[in-house]
Amino acid sequence: MENNIKNKIFFVLPALRSICVGGLFAFLFLNLIYSQIISPLYFKFISEDKKSVVSYLQKIKNLTIFNKELNQSKKLFGKDIENDVFRPDIERNSKIKKFEQVLKISPQSRDILYSLYQLYSEKGEIITANKYLKQAQAIDPNIN
Repeated sequence: MENNIKNKIFFVLPALRSICVGGLFAFLFLNLIYSQIISPLYFKFISEDKKSVVSYLQKIKNLTIFNKELNQSKKLFGKDIENDVFRPDIERNSKIKKFEQVLKISPQSRDILYSLYQLYSEKGEIITANKYLKQAQAIDPNIN
């Protein structure tokens, strides 16, 4: 009886080895194929994820953890992410400068005054924003 078991094991083990080796080969082959397919998807995911990180960082700019999070993000995405985070502020400040220069030329322009009100409101400078709103309302009382 022991010989029958040994004979069965003797014939079963090579078959199991063949199955395992075949399975391993199939796994490695499929892994290679899918890694080539997934790689472009991975980079697409990362580039789209950068937008989420920029949005997150813009929302936490006033929190104490901002600098730590920004530095972590720079390690992942490079130093350009800082420009992306502050781009809206830089663009807003540029618009403010341009509108204030136009206002010097045309101080009674209600549209410029109202635009400055909106930009300063977005910036969080409510006192300055209200100053421009009052000036615009003095020119056109229909502005609310």
